[in-house]
Amino acid sequence: MKVIMSILALVVVVASCNSVKRHSSKSDTPSSMSNEDITKGNDTINNKVALAYRASTRGFFEYIYISEEDIKITQDRNFEQIQKYPNTKADWDSLSKLLGEVDEDAFQNLVAPTDKRHYDAAPHASLTIIHGTKEITTPTFDHGYPPKEIEALVTKILSIKESVSKQ
Repeated sequence: MKVIMSILALVVVVASCNSVKRHSSKSDTPSSMSNEDITKGNDTINNKVALAYRASTRGFFEYIYISEEDIKITQDRNFEQIQKYPNTKADWDSLSKLLGEVDEDAFQNLVAPTDKRHYDAAPHASLTIIHGTKEITTPTFDHGYPPKEIEALVTKILSIKESVSKQ
């Protein structure tokens, strides 16, 4: 009887684990689909340029997507609640100028000036340049302490986010 109960318990545990695996693999897709979901529409044409700034910890998440036409902001990891604002020509021109000053070849090799994110003193952050379907992403850095090479660009992105959020 003990053997039968042990086998039954093992079968239940294995079946439960398989159902959790299937469920978690489905729920992991929003992070891989995030840019696709956020950039639906006319921004997928190859000549379109956009910027995406992402900062997160266990209890904090922020995603800012800025294209020439609009600004999309969410604090929802599942990208279900996205606030959309129109972008101004002045803000986009300013971002374009700052983006032109960035060496895209060295973009993926930037070194973070601080390591506060390693001991939970600052959220992990990254900046992505999106050229149509091509994306170039920085290594993670501390939110609020970007590498010097992109500091002006990140500061402008965060100031645009603050100004549109107040509207």
